[in-house]
This record gives sequence, structure tokens and C-alpha cells, in this order.
Amino acid sequence: MKQAIVWLVLILCHCIAVARADTDAVAHPQVLQLGTYQDHLATLNTFINEHGCPPLENADVDENQILTEYLIFCNALARVDAHYDIQLTGYPINERMLDDLAAGNLDATAVGVWSNEAGDDKLMLTAPLFREYEFVKGLYTTSSMVNKFPTFDDITRALTLTNQNWHLDWELMKCAGFTLIHVNQYEYMFSMLARGRGELIPLTFSNKPEMQRRPFTTPLYPLEGYKLVFPDSTHFVLRQENNDAPMLLEQLNQGLAMLREEGAIQSVYQRLGLLNQRVADWQTIQCKDGTVIKPNI
Repeated sequence: MKQAIVWLVLILCHCIAVARADTDAVAHPQVLQLGTYQDHLATLNTFINEHGCPPLENADVDENQILTEYLIFCNALARVDAHYDIQLTGYPINERMLDDLAAGNLDATAVGVWSNEAGDDKLMLTAPLFREYEFVKGLYTTSSMVNKFPTFDDITRALTLTNQNWHLDWELMKCAGFTLIHVNQYEYMFSMLARGRGELIPLTFSNKPEMQRRPFTTPLYPLEGYKLVFPDSTHFVLRQENNDAPMLLEQLNQGLAMLREEGAIQSVYQRLGLLNQRVADWQTIQCKDGTVIKPNI
């Protein structure tokens, strides 16, 4: 009888231990360390704390591409019922983010990265967010200057504020003969424009009336008729040497395929104006010598 009681106690203890382990697994999902841009980190954390990961069609993303791509990431995982505790780290540029990823300090990026920037053998790419030649930008300026550039030569002589770490932007405009000024921080471009220390900024289009952008305080408008078309695709990037990377890659790719089939990725990019039919017939800015910029720069 005593032995039976002992066995019963042991069985009960085992059942309780298993139940606790299962509860802990549910309560404490695996942590994912993701990289994003430090300029957007506070906005992302505030949004996540208030809203979590809402469906793309319900999310109020305003004109924030970085927030949108985080939501594409978490929605892709939600589609395949993959649950992680996501922690974000901010970086000033892609290069530093990818270096930390290759070094094992991150599991993945939560923003789309150009395929040409993620050529390290230690890295691997998900299915694309923007496919080749889908991503476009306009040349934005203030309302007082939007009619000051009647010819393309006037545009190339204007002081264009950009960042040389935006490799494709820089190469596309450099080969077209633009007068470029490197600005290290994104926000500084807009304060310099407001103070008259620059005239143009390359920005993604918006879906607002007149395709107005207002990243900070001053409303900006595109020069009508011209666009930059990017000959590369963007992807989430994972660290190949992470033991869990193959499973995470499969989960993301399955979720992204579902979102694309439903039209959710295209729809949210259209809502932001990033995929914009209003500029379909605008002239693509070309290199002066006819060179076609390739993504492997």
C-alpha cells in the first residue's frame, strides 16, 4: 500500500512538472532580437505597447514604412501561428545592423534591406517585400520651391540632400548628374531644407492629396514628372548560423506568401503611397551616359 502511494505521489509530481513546463513554454515564448532604425525605435515601441501586432488592414501606420515593415514581419509569423517575444534594437544605418546580425547579436532585421547590401555568407534573405523595380521615390521640396525647377538641368543643379549610406539612392542620382550633399542624420535633412541649406530630398511618395509628405514639421511636395526607380529587391535578413534560423526563415516565408496571396502586402504599401499608380507614367531618372545601375554595387 505504501509503495502504491509513493508511486502515485511520483506520478502526480511528474504531471505537475510537465504542466508547469508547458505553462512556462506558453508564458515565455522564445525571444527574437530584431534590428530596426534608431530614428524609429521610440515610435515602434510606443505602437507595440499600445497595439501589439494588429492585422495589416486595421493598422494605423500613417506614412511610416518602418512601422509597416515591422507589422508585415509580425503578421507573417502570426499567419503560421508562430509566437515569439520580440525585442527591438535601433541602428543608424543598415551596415551596422547587418554587422551585428552577422556577429550573432541579432536574429533578424525587422525592416526590408536591399539584397545587394546583404551579401555576407552568414546572412540569408526571406522572400521579397519590394520586388525589383517596384520601389520608387520622388524628389521632394517645399511648396515655395516646387515650381523653381522647370527643366531637368535645373533639377540636377539643385542641392539635393541625401545620405551616401543610402547606396542605391546615391548611385542613381550621382550617375544622373545630381549635385549631392551628404547628410548623416535623416532629421537633419529636413531642418537644412527649412533653413535653405538644401533644395531637394529623395523621398517615397505618399497617398495623400498632392502626394504631400510631412515627416516632421514642414509639408513637402514632389517635383511632378520625375521618379527614381530602384533595380533591387528588399528582404528581411536572418543570421544563417543561428540554429533556429531555418525554422524562422520557413515560418516567415510561409507567412509572407499568405500575405502576398491575400494582397495584404501590396495593399498596405499602396495605402502608404509607396506603390503609387499616380506616378506610373512619370519619367524614370536615368544615368547621363545611359548606364543602367545594377543592384550589385
